[in-house]
Amino acid sequence: MKQQLGYTMAKRLILAAILFGLSACSMPTIGSLGGSNGGNVKAAILGAVPEQVAVNQPTTLTGSFSASKGNIEKVEFLVDGNFQAKTTPPFPQSYFKTDFVWTPPAEGDYAITMKAYTDKGVSGETDVHKIAASSAIIAVATAIKTEATVAPQPTKVIVAGVVACSNDAQLVKEINYPAGTTVQPNTHFQKRWLVKNTGTCDWNSGYYLDLVSGLALGAVKTQLPLVLAGSEVELPLAMVAPDEGGTYQSQWKIHDLQGRPFGATLGVEIIVPSVCKAPVIEYFTASPASIQQGQSSTLSWVVEGAKSVSILHPTTYQQQDLLSTVSATTGTLPVTPDKTTTYTLEAKDGDCVSRRYATVNVSAQPVPAAPGNLQVVSATKDGFALRWQDNSVNEQGFKLYDANTHQVRVVFSANATSGSVYGLNCGYTHSLILRAYNQYGESPDSNVMTHATLPCGN
Repeated sequence: MKQQLGYTMAKRLILAAILFGLSACSMPTIGSLGGSNGGNVKAAILGAVPEQVAVNQPTTLTGSFSASKGNIEKVEFLVDGNFQAKTTPPFPQSYFKTDFVWTPPAEGDYAITMKAYTDKGVSGETDVHKIAASSAIIAVATAIKTEATVAPQPTKVIVAGVVACSNDAQLVKEINYPAGTTVQPNTHFQKRWLVKNTGTCDWNSGYYLDLVSGLALGAVKTQLPLVLAGSEVELPLAMVAPDEGGTYQSQWKIHDLQGRPFGATLGVEIIVPSVCKAPVIEYFTASPASIQQGQSSTLSWVVEGAKSVSILHPTTYQQQDLLSTVSATTGTLPVTPDKTTTYTLEAKDGDCVSRRYATVNVSAQPVPAAPGNLQVVSATKDGFALRWQDNSVNEQGFKLYDANTHQVRVVFSANATSGSVYGLNCGYTHSLILRAYNQYGESPDSNVMTHATLPCGN
């Protein structure tokens, strides 16, 4: 009895190792003309390569590559020797397995080739990093319709030309890791979707979830549990984030018993932050660590791995301002704080920041002690000859004030114990006080000296 099938195929699969003139039983290797960096690389298309596929029907092919020296750098997928797509391992590895999804555009014979490249190049005139991979020639025939269809329908299971049930799937929700989620490099995570079987076929272990585009992110083809038509199921995929920063996408679909994808696309999009190495601050010190007001201290530092180094100092209770930006990672900076101050050394390399702190303790200098026993030695019509007792050891001088107006009448030098004041009104009683002073302030008042100048007459 002749059976009418949903499609027929015209040609058989022929397996051949077509690169470098090798037989099907020999394993391709890296070319090594003129060089010594080559190494054996085993390559194979895994699983059963389909003998027949339908035009415009996506087909998944899995390649396996193992390098005895170096790591797999990338894998290319070619059809009839023409580049179609490539993939890169998420991290350096000598063994790498990857999937390519290919859709034949028309009826005919196609040579399918996967090529891997390692990071161990060869010198000479041969192509750098080239290694061979197993190939398969796939015969493709156009699907033959058994009857006219009224409108596009979900994927159907066909038995002897009769539609038994249809496959379809709806994404109910993403359970975790929504698009744009940040995942740290080399972190293992499990992506999960809630999916509803919206077709009329029950799904069994012959159905599976597989990659249709993007990077697999370490995930593999996964069989489905039994899912009755109309029911929901949670589908998990174990994945790992790449070690390099960037945005990564991966799209998956459910496949039926014939390996045909159907239903909603289940997507993953993660953002892997770039990892930087924080600069190392070997030391940051202040010498001397304790000073008195008006003195200076020197900040010193040694930093490794920094692109910029800054010195910050506090200006308010919770704020620090830039004191200096230095280009050298080794250096010194003199500072003269007027009070105890903690300085911050900030070393940056991109987003990575290291900080170290150094404190300069500042002690306040005392103001001079008050002079004592201010008295008049002699008087004239317009002034007095004075003397006093110097009770201070750190004054910069003395100031004589009018006790009533607080106007400075005269300034005397440091360590003085006598002096004269002129320009006073004759025949007038004057009240004077004396203070010692230095850069930190003035002493308390001496005793008040009250005395009259001589009369104005001759």
